[in-house]
Amino acid sequence: MYDQEGRPRTRIMQATEMQLEVEEVVRDKKRMLEGFSTFTGRSMDQLRQDFGRDFYLNAPEAVQYGIVDQILAPKRPSKLLSKDDIKFGAFGSGADQRFGDVKFPPPSAPPAPGIA
Repeated sequence: MYDQEGRPRTRIMQATEMQLEVEEVVRDKKRMLEGFSTFTGRSMDQLRQDFGRDFYLNAPEAVQYGIVDQILAPKRPSKLLSKDDIKFGAFGSGADQRFGDVKFPPPSAPPAPGIA
């Protein structure tokens, strides 16, 4: 996280809170590596070495490594969509706001200060 001037923000916390966060990250990484070991058949030591720092794979490399089973590609490359063809929903404003078949009411105004 950065402040309004672009400098990194420091998080003020107790050492025990930081220790808990670090333990959680280490536990999550161990679980991820155990899963990758199961999927890929590679040893935990090899995975620790590979995932120790930035480890980027393109799609064919991910298949070869064993993280991905197969790559799905269009049967007809001429039918590839451009960014302009991709739509994530029809979002309007106010009463027209919807997603799929669900309509959302316009947001209500926040209560005036001092009124409960």
